Amino acid sequence: SRSQQCYWHSFTNYSLFNVMKKIFTSNILKIIAFISMFLDHTGKILEIFYVNNTTISTISYIFSIIGRITFPIIIFLLIEGFIHTSSLKKYFLRLGTMAIIIGLSEIIISTSINIRGASLLFDFGNIFIDLILSLLFLYLINDKSMIKKLLSLVVIAYFVVSLLLQNETIYISSILKNIFSGFMPQYSFMTPIILIIYIGIFKTIKHFKFDNFSENEISSFDSNAFLLEIRKYSFIVSIIIFSLLSYILTYVDIDLNMNFSLGTYFFLSTPLIYLYNGNEGKKSPLIKTAYYLFYPLHISLIYLIVFLINL
Repeated sequence: SRSQQCYWHSFTNYSLFNVMKKIFTSNILKIIAFISMFLDHTGKILEIFYVNNTTISTISYIFSIIGRITFPIIIFLLIEGFIHTSSLKKYFLRLGTMAIIIGLSEIIISTSINIRGASLLFDFGNIFIDLILSLLFLYLINDKSMIKKLLSLVVIAYFVVSLLLQNETIYISSILKNIFSGFMPQYSFMTPIILIIYIGIFKTIKHFKFDNFSENEISSFDSNAFLLEIRKYSFIVSIIIFSLLSYILTYVDIDLNMNFSLGTYFFLSTPLIYLYNGNEGKKSPLIKTAYYLFYPLHISLIYLIVFLINL
């Protein structure tokens, strides 16, 4: 209708969607995520080897806060990758391959070598398990088949059981824990909660702000850009909600042996995600490969440094 078209033009011209120019490509967001991740892990190792050093503890804490930028960016880019990938099977294969490599590496190192400080890197799960389970959850929950939608509960169950194992609510021997840790998610319950909040917000906004347009009206504007903004704002709101929830839980006595403050600073990623312009940036096989290899390579570098310090 004409009123809807007028609504669309006023929405794009005067809403918060255009307050700032979007300047970040997905490649830039990846670089930011890499840097914050590296600082986070470096800070943890520094604190292990400089115990009771106030300056190092402060630096480590600051690095840890900066490191909270990484995970929301990675999950947001995963959502974008799920929507835009040309081959979902290849996407699963890439993540699955990395999950297996990282998982087996963590198992070998954690069960065969006892090095001070290494446990911080290898005893808290495998980030690629978070990613492949998140991709599987998005695939199942967005399928039209009710059976597949229900199968998404199996993914949630995997996260829950992993949390209970990691925190020894379900007790297993230390050897089994080291073995299982390679194939447990790193961010535990945080990952599915963020995804569930995001999907709920996105579907609600999309239903009221997009689904009511006719095909002719949709063809009159850039629907892809509109949907991107809905995804961005839905994800930003979900991260803010989760950060507030994490903050509240830091004051609640829940015996899960969890540091709920970990998620409190996730909100720091939201301005960066807001500035995402929907473009990949320079297409390069090297950049694409680096996206998958940075995590194992930088962990290997830090591990090598830790090993040399222990000599």
